[in-house]
Amino acid sequence: MRTPVFVGSAFVAQYPQGGGNFWVPLQYLLGLRELGHDAWWLEYLWTHGDAERDRRFIEAFLGHACEMGVADRVVLGYLASGTREEPASPPEYIGMDDAELAARRRDALLLNLAHSVTPPLREGFARTALYDLDPGTFQIWARQWDMGVGRHDAHVTIGRHLGEPDSPVPLHGVRWERIWPAVHLGSWPAQPTLGPGAGAYTTVTQWW
Repeated sequence: MRTPVFVGSAFVAQYPQGGGNFWVPLQYLLGLRELGHDAWWLEYLWTHGDAERDRRFIEAFLGHACEMGVADRVVLGYLASGTREEPASPPEYIGMDDAELAARRRDALLLNLAHSVTPPLREGFARTALYDLDPGTFQIWARQWDMGVGRHDAHVTIGRHLGEPDSPVPLHGVRWERIWPAVHLGSWPAQPTLGPGAGAYTTVTQWW
């Protein structure tokens, strides 16, 4: 096995109806596993102040992981109190006990998707990489709030134009490594051509 990698996110379990959100970390988990890495999905869920609602969200997330065949590679950290930046107590981990998680973290890389794993939860990892999924807007948000952009060992973005002379996006001295978004091709098999007049390409999205 190669370097252990934890794909870290905190935007999936809180949005159980967001199938597209679920696929973002999932593709990295599947791709890294296929490349031979000891890869895990580390998801965090902060309380909504409603224990019954939290329970439903946890069950929905774990149920989706089971349906996709990755339940044995998913760790869910539930924070029952405090804030994102200052948890009042350590997370309750589901899918891996605290001792095993601490041991794995010592040699692992945390791939911090969209900066959703906050500083207190990044402690203990050998290395951390901030992975920017919203180029442009993310750099603007980071300028407005202290998002800890500079407190990672590496910074990666899918913004292929960031840093170019004609790019207006402020980088504030952060060196972004530009890469393509990951697509786990095995999860998206080619489909037969339906022929002319079969209908237009459609999608479902939102913007605000």
